[in-house]
Amino acid sequence: KIMPPLNPTNNSQQTNTNANNITATKTPSQQRIEALSKALTGIRKCTREAHKSADNISRTGRVLNSLTSPATDHSAKLAAAARNLQEVQLQMTKAREMMECAVDCEPPITQLLQSAKSLQKATMMRKAQE
Repeated sequence: KIMPPLNPTNNSQQTNTNANNITATKTPSQQRIEALSKALTGIRKCTREAHKSADNISRTGRVLNSLTSPATDHSAKLAAAARNLQEVQLQMTKAREMMECAVDCEPPITQLLQSAKSLQKATMMRKAQE
């Protein structure tokens, strides 16, 4: 702090005037020092805010990671399940085609079986007659 100069004449009045004008009579060096001090205070405030923001971003990142990791695992499981379902659908389609083929072939197979039985019966009767 700069002390006001002492004047032997009317010292108390001069001191009051100097006290009121102390801010107006700052030297350029004092003004620069105050400006730097204000800038440093602003930088400290910005740094605190930046640290808070970085902490919030870090927390948010951890939350997102905890959400996306299980989602990625579930996504892989769902993809595997989808492939399994496609394979099951393909097998069911093949089985249905085979069943349709068996149903279409049932009358001729039944006829063939009856013919074979009657031939077997006829063969047995001939052998019995001989």
